[in-house]
Amino acid sequence: MTVKSRLCVSVLFGLVVAFAVVRGADKFRHAALVASAAKSGGHQTVGSILTDGFVGVTLAVALVVFVLATMLGAPRRARRRAARQDTPARRRSRAGAGW
Repeated sequence: MTVKSRLCVSVLFGLVVAFAVVRGADKFRHAALVASAAKSGGHQTVGSILTDGFVGVTLAVALVVFVLATMLGAPRRARRRAARQDTPARRRSRAGAGW
């Protein structure tokens, strides 16, 4: 798995988890969010609190998943690299060597 594909999968996983967390917070903790927004003097709305939570959870989960995927994939990549080094290199064709 390449770095780019690991990052894409990690961000996608983060988005799914963040959506579930924010949807649950909006459904079950909406009254507490409204009270928190009212306490801040009207500078925040429930939507801005949920958006901040969505972005924060997405980044946190994506980072954790990316690091775990990198750490768990390292031994497999090392074995593949070692196996490639054990096999002799293919001999190159000398078809264009004369010019």
